Amino acid sequence: MIQVSVITPNLNMGDWLPLCVASVEDQQGVDIEHIIQDGGSSDHTLAWLRERSRASADATSGSWEHVRDDGSHYRLIWSSQQDAGMYDAVNKGLNLAKGAVCAYLNADEQYLPGSLQYMHDHFISHAQHDIVFGDAVITNADGDYCCSRQVLVPTWLHTRTCSLGVLTAAMFFRRRILEDHDMYFDTSWRNIGDVEWVLRAMQKGISMAVVRRYISVFTETGNNLNLNPSGDVERQRLRGLSPQWPCWFTPLWTLLHRFRRLLHGLYHPKPFSYDLYTRVSPQKRVTRQVAKPTFYWRGRFFLMR
Repeated sequence: MIQVSVITPNLNMGDWLPLCVASVEDQQGVDIEHIIQDGGSSDHTLAWLRERSRASADATSGSWEHVRDDGSHYRLIWSSQQDAGMYDAVNKGLNLAKGAVCAYLNADEQYLPGSLQYMHDHFISHAQHDIVFGDAVITNADGDYCCSRQVLVPTWLHTRTCSLGVLTAAMFFRRRILEDHDMYFDTSWRNIGDVEWVLRAMQKGISMAVVRRYISVFTETGNNLNLNPSGDVERQRLRGLSPQWPCWFTPLWTLLHRFRRLLHGLYHPKPFSYDLYTRVSPQKRVTRQVAKPTFYWRGRFFLMR
């Protein structure tokens, strides 16, 4: 029985996808299905997927699976077809997902060791939680440390007017909320659909929680969707939605959010290390020691608030 389903939307991310897949494939202690929804890549993505799944040279779908040393199962399913953007690809994957716990991980993101078993076990022991967020490590394209993104349960006013203070790379949810609460992603958004999704979840009263553990790696590739000009347009669109009164007090929500972070000690992260795959080491995790971690995300301080 599949316990965790991970959806990865992909379009021309052939340099990053193998690292993402490796970080899911080496997870222990839980049965996993990894669903790759490719949007019709024109780079070497499909060649790599076909080779790994021993598919024909013109195949548009395939799979591979194996049993790990601890007895847990891993299965990857991939397909390549045109879609209406990243969130449409995620929805397609979620429609196929069989796991009781779901997540989506972009091709330029990775899970840290033990993350999937940890999150699965959290849902087992906390029946009241339907959406759970973890912390993330932000790195550059070489896997070097940039900053720590430790998070709090988001609030409606701050998310509505400022930014989403969590990362979907470290977000997990019960599959049942898809049907029970119609929590598929709105495909009219191309860049910040995750913000709308979290706001909708809050409006529906879906329970949320945070775990204080580094779950994933978010890579600053320079091509991240929410930093492009269309992301700015969508943020303006979101701010234009009614009601308008929260926008009048944006500095107050920002101040309250930072005060919450201060109370939880998130401005003083402790030294730690993390293990990840890099383009130089795509088949074996390498360890990075962080002696002086920081919360400051260069280039995103005002965006993330």
